[in-house]
Amino acid sequence: MKIYYENQANWTTENYAELNAELNKLFCIVIDMNFAQKKAVRNYEAFDKECSSINCDILSDRTKALMVAILDQQKKKDSIINLYPNLSPLKDTKSLKEPLYLSDEPYNVFSSYRNMNIYY
Repeated sequence: MKIYYENQANWTTENYAELNAELNKLFCIVIDMNFAQKKAVRNYEAFDKECSSINCDILSDRTKALMVAILDQQKKKDSIINLYPNLSPLKDTKSLKEPLYLSDEPYNVFSSYRNMNIYY
């Protein structure tokens, strides 16, 4: 089971930081695959398949907010959603009601994360 489908009931900041790292890796590779002139990774099929199979209906609000923050930070949210229609529910993802911390000492560098009430 992929980390983004796991039950997050007892997660720590470290667990959310790991989730952020995994999602960031996935989306950076998919963005490279679809938009870079010089490709950095050779075997894209697994990443394309993973991205196209994500079921947003069963993701937590925190996971969806992280996805939006990552894609907004990369300035590719709309483009990726167009390429992967299964991610279209991310269009309606709102900022989290409660803050999500990815670090015990966040420094809030990225506005896309702050916009989703995520601190890193």
